[in-house]
Amino acid sequence: MKSTMNSLRPRKTRHMEYSRAFAVISNSCYFSGILATLGSIYAYYGRDLRVYVVGHGLSAAERQILQSTNLGASLTLIDTEDFSHRPIGCWEAKQQCASELVGSVKTISLLDADLILLSRIDDVFELAERGKIVAPLDCGSIGFNTDYDIYSRRLAGCVRPNLNTGFVTFHTRMHWDLVALWAFTSRFGAYSPGRGMPLSFPGHGDPGIFNALLCQLHKDDAVHVLPERTWTNSVGWNRGHGLRIVARHGHQITAEHQPGGLRQRVLHSSGPKWWTPEGQRAFSSAGDVLTCFEEMSRIALPNSPASERSTPRTTEAPPSEVSLAVST
Repeated sequence: MKSTMNSLRPRKTRHMEYSRAFAVISNSCYFSGILATLGSIYAYYGRDLRVYVVGHGLSAAERQILQSTNLGASLTLIDTEDFSHRPIGCWEAKQQCASELVGSVKTISLLDADLILLSRIDDVFELAERGKIVAPLDCGSIGFNTDYDIYSRRLAGCVRPNLNTGFVTFHTRMHWDLVALWAFTSRFGAYSPGRGMPLSFPGHGDPGIFNALLCQLHKDDAVHVLPERTWTNSVGWNRGHGLRIVARHGHQITAEHQPGGLRQRVLHSSGPKWWTPEGQRAFSSAGDVLTCFEEMSRIALPNSPASERSTPRTTEAPPSEVSLAVST
């Protein structure tokens, strides 16, 4: 039994260096979600890029499933038990992820496990390789008051775009200071069960601390803000917005945000989770939202009808909607 369990432990091969990589953090609660995330990466990139899955408390059976996805040897499974400082939860793990991989990955795209790609994101990687920190807007701006003096007294009165770190891409070496402080503050976040004593850095989870650090480190000139509607759905799909599939190419889906008809680049179930009864009800009137998530979930594993449809086309150029982004 011991040898069987050891064979299911995550691979620890971090000695290779990759120019670009994805990293996804998941626990058992998000296991249904991460299958869709991995399926979407496979749909648009095949096995061309390294994909790190950071497991936090996953069972042996879940780890075994992740190691048998269509991503094959391009997927590296890491357990947070092997982190330099073991995180309490997934928010803390997200903050530490880039620091743990800084020796292996130059440009990293961090994805939440309730998110899928609906396009290639080569244009985003290219922006990050030029020094940009690329992420979607999340419900407008964020302001800081004297509660944030622990970061710096300069933060009080600062107002900046609120970034959604559910999808964030940056160069780990160009922004090593951000990487280091994001990891350090994970041990002392006020959102943690112990309130992060004695420092208690305020902020709502990993995005709250990330946005505060951007202000503290004067990173505004490096930030590239993506349009909210086509790169996330934090405001929900219950305000007359939805999704319409307009084309399929093998595993790949082309979908348009309605109203407006713009290409949806990333789909983020940041409210109710699409795999839960609440999420199924919430998205039932949002057009093809559930179809996109469910199809990508089926693509993740071999021998499913969806995964056998065709080999992913990995040479398709990304759409040009990134030019609509708001740079700050």
